[in-house]
Amino acid sequence: LGNFGLRRVYTETSSTGQVTRNETRLVNGVASTNTVANTQATFKRDYTIWLPSFNIQTWLIDNRLSARAGFAQLMARPLVNYLMPSVTCTINYTNDGTSEDGPDSCTAGNPGLKPYRANQYDLSFEWYPDSDTQLSAGFFYKDIRSFYLSQRTNLGQQDIFGDGTLYYYNTYINGDGAKISGVELTAKTAFTWLPGLLSGFGVDLNYTYQKAKDVGVFSSLDGSSLPYPGLSEHSYNATLWYDKGPINARLAYN
Repeated sequence: LGNFGLRRVYTETSSTGQVTRNETRLVNGVASTNTVANTQATFKRDYTIWLPSFNIQTWLIDNRLSARAGFAQLMARPLVNYLMPSVTCTINYTNDGTSEDGPDSCTAGNPGLKPYRANQYDLSFEWYPDSDTQLSAGFFYKDIRSFYLSQRTNLGQQDIFGDGTLYYYNTYINGDGAKISGVELTAKTAFTWLPGLLSGFGVDLNYTYQKAKDVGVFSSLDGSSLPYPGLSEHSYNATLWYDKGPINARLAYN
């Protein structure tokens, strides 16, 4: 058994934000920030992405052991607030009245941020020793072509307004790629062999190991390699459940 699909995704964005320049000075010994310029910026963009996918499944042992393989191209758009072309720059005059005492910095969105893109490969085996139990092992590999960081990155000093003033520019950026591989193990069973009301109990267990390489993201402080953002190398969960008659309850640990 199998299926094949092709999805076309067209994205058009138009974002408008404020470009603000501030100055911070000492007033009676207290730092005070005032806006000295405020303009508006608009950014438009569109792109089309084709996303093929397929799945195939077969029984290696009828009604006992099955195998499934799959491939899919994936995408996920950045959060809307990441794409806002808003820029807030602040010149610091709080020491001796010169901007060299900084730090002068800008905090900005990135309307040119690319979506998350990946090629995903899956292979899984499911074994049903009886009608109440499932044991499975899944292997996966993701070839990530682009992703985006959930926190702003310092891109160093830049002349944002073309007037010679340098600002430390902080914005959202894309990672150029990474490779994630892993395995997922699952066990599920219902204790229907227990007597009476106890036969409504069951347990679900799951464990996932995954590791990323070739992430290509480095610390702006010391140049050291950084892990793939938000990736847990080990994750697991256990659920004890009860489902019998009018009663349904679950107790889960993740």
